[in-house]
Amino acid sequence: MEENWQDNPKLAGMDRSKLDMLQQMAQQGLSMDQYLQFSGLTIDQLKEQVRPDAITRIKSSLVLEQIAKEENIEITDEDVDAEIEKMAKMYNMEADKLKEYMGEDEKENMKQDLAVQKAVELITESVKPRAKAKTKKEKEAEAAEAETAE
Repeated sequence: MEENWQDNPKLAGMDRSKLDMLQQMAQQGLSMDQYLQFSGLTIDQLKEQVRPDAITRIKSSLVLEQIAKEENIEITDEDVDAEIEKMAKMYNMEADKLKEYMGEDEKENMKQDLAVQKAVELITESVKPRAKAKTKKEKEAEAAEAETAE
């Protein structure tokens, strides 16, 4: 039996990243109670255990959202449609059916996620030229070439 983790009253106040982790466990066939029993944790201990990673993810997300805003990254309906197409292919569904299941909140969340992805791409592209660190051999070869050219 798959439990609806988001509606579980024991999870009130947990953030989305924690709920995502619990949802993954449910997909693997574990109920929350089974996981807690198996791991020997209480719900409060579980919350404390995932807190550091959750804080890091939240901070990263906030920074990326701000970058997307500062860089005026906008997600169009076409971007959302393309993402829905990809998801539909992954789940062997028709994109139109998937759109029907999605509410406006899910589409807005998808837009936000896509903007964050574009912010990551922007950062990655701007870092690539600087990230190509030269090996010691490459530096020595360049120095030898420079001496030869003089």
